[in-house]
Amino acid sequence: MLRRLLAATMAAALVASLLTGCSTHSDPEAANDIRIYQVLPVARKSKLVRAEGEGEAIAVINGGTKPHLITGWTVATGSGKVVLPTLTLEPGKVLYLAHSAEYFKNYWSFSPDFEYGGDTDKAVPDLKLPDHKAPILNDNGDIVRLLDDNGALIDILAYGSVTGIPAPWAGPPIAFVNSDPLTPANQVLTRLRDGAKLRLASTAASFSGGTQSRPERVYFAGQSDFPVAAVTGNMTLTAASAPDNAGPMLFDMVDKAKKSIRIAGHQFGSQVLADHLIAAVKRGIKVQVAVDRDPGGGDLSEADKALQEKLVKGGVDLLYYFNWDGALSTRFNSLNSQYAMIDDDTVLVGSGNWAEAAYSSDPTCGNREWVAAIKGNPDVVKLFKEVWDFDFGSGGPEVRRFDQRDRALLPDEKTDPGPCFLYTPVKPSPLTVSGQATITRILSPDNTMDRQKGFLGLLHNAKHELLISASSINLWWGAAATGENLTHYPDPYIEEILAAARRGVTVKVLLDPRSVQAGSQRDNQQVVAYLNLMAKIENLKLEARLVNMDGAGIGGTYHNNSLIVDGATVIASMTGQENSFRYARELAIKVEGLSAFTDYYRGLFQYDWEASARPNQPWQVMAVPRQGGTFIDWIPNVELDIAAYEVYYKRDTDPNWQKLGTTPVPGFRDEAHETGTWGVVAVNKAGARSGYALVHR
Repeated sequence: MLRRLLAATMAAALVASLLTGCSTHSDPEAANDIRIYQVLPVARKSKLVRAEGEGEAIAVINGGTKPHLITGWTVATGSGKVVLPTLTLEPGKVLYLAHSAEYFKNYWSFSPDFEYGGDTDKAVPDLKLPDHKAPILNDNGDIVRLLDDNGALIDILAYGSVTGIPAPWAGPPIAFVNSDPLTPANQVLTRLRDGAKLRLASTAASFSGGTQSRPERVYFAGQSDFPVAAVTGNMTLTAASAPDNAGPMLFDMVDKAKKSIRIAGHQFGSQVLADHLIAAVKRGIKVQVAVDRDPGGGDLSEADKALQEKLVKGGVDLLYYFNWDGALSTRFNSLNSQYAMIDDDTVLVGSGNWAEAAYSSDPTCGNREWVAAIKGNPDVVKLFKEVWDFDFGSGGPEVRRFDQRDRALLPDEKTDPGPCFLYTPVKPSPLTVSGQATITRILSPDNTMDRQKGFLGLLHNAKHELLISASSINLWWGAAATGENLTHYPDPYIEEILAAARRGVTVKVLLDPRSVQAGSQRDNQQVVAYLNLMAKIENLKLEARLVNMDGAGIGGTYHNNSLIVDGATVIASMTGQENSFRYARELAIKVEGLSAFTDYYRGLFQYDWEASARPNQPWQVMAVPRQGGTFIDWIPNVELDIAAYEVYYKRDTDPNWQKLGTTPVPGFRDEAHETGTWGVVAVNKAGARSGYALVHR
């Protein structure tokens, strides 16, 4: 978080400037550095919002390298303005102006420097309103201006449906990202950085969100902005996996804890782990567990409620990440970072929830997960502790403890896990290695979209090998509904996979076969078909498979979301879904430097890959349109007699399908449908219809 201007510092600077008889004019160089940094135009519907404009906020930043004195400056919207007091703004410091300090503190988890819509917090100074009314930001579009003491325009921000935007703004206004659950409510239009340098140009490209063709980070009120961070040094690494051995490894770590245990994750549902944690409490160990109170947007199961009540009664400090003000009222709409800290000495990171399927005492049944432990380097622990402190230590209303609302209403019933495939562990024991290594922490949504250093950067910088395991990757982002008239845009995960293959990188992709929805146009099955088809068309060293769970013997879910990139291992919670990259709290680590560690996971990947060799019989047919041609193929990429199919086109605004008059072959150029947005399907002589695909020409 950039905010460092505490109230005491502001007050001291104000008093000092007054006592020294400061000039009544602003520093002339400030015009080159002071910028509008953030604008929150649309406050979400909340019990804290009682009147128009409450919840809105504007932030100003010193983007230069020197402190600047400002006096008599104003911030204006289309409906009014506020006057800033005389103050010195240090380099990199942010000044937060809130319509309501009460709303701001609850949603941002710290107090603003000033408020201007009313006195909701006596500790927060009020700004002067020269027009005697608080400025209101129009939800549909507005222009925000920063003016100096002479009324000269210093900076400008335009968003939404506005016209006639004055210079220095250039080009169209900023557009909100509106892709459920990324709604405009509480979306903060934020000026971006290129490395350490702030983007100072007055254009939409300087602000968050990006475009549909190139999506970027989206900010919501109160979110963190941690950079990608790395620690290099001596440490001990343990490579583990589920269902093979992750459970016994975790239970042993808990049993050997001497001072403290902290666990964060999406869900907690392991009876065995609960027993070990309660036993640790009885030994005098401080145990905290932080989980999502509304996993997947729904209530906890009765079994989970009963188990978590058991934790509380056993002395565990249970923290809930809680939608305190209705759906999506938390800073991150889902808590899905999966990690644990033990004794400020050891960190455990995995792809799975804290459930029996991921951490089982039975190595013959469970999910496929990758899990790693890092021990002996306190600086690694610090990377995780600062995330924990931000997410659970801010004192905001979204973090609360178990109470009567969370008690189970029904008796705790043992659930039947169903049949298991008698999995034979590929890795009966974890592997422990010591030496010099580098651990890199990547967070969502903070830096997932960073195409150089973040999660996308992992793919972007791959040079030789890219092995991807994922529970879910969407073929495209945008509207989640099925149907034929959809607005969607490329999933950058898919784009980076293809870009790596086009650079000559050997790419293999393994996806969960159960993340397949009937009629879906973007799920794992479609991803496999699309990637394999692109590989065939462009002769790429790329192949994708759905995991053959029967062949691998895995009785749970292929829940692993991890990668091997050029000899480095990445263990992550991120899926290839838009929400995972742009709104949820997710976490990944990149481990490099010890080849035996990566070889452990490469062996697991190879086992699952070989067990998932493509079947001889095709499943269905898919048409994939591209600029300059339409390509048709089987899923999963079995050869197809193209002459047995008829191809139909339909413009997205036209209710009628048009049959293609010529016999299609792979790579044909369709001159009749060069412009516009078209849907395409293929139908064989038996009437079997391919998946519907959309092409923008």
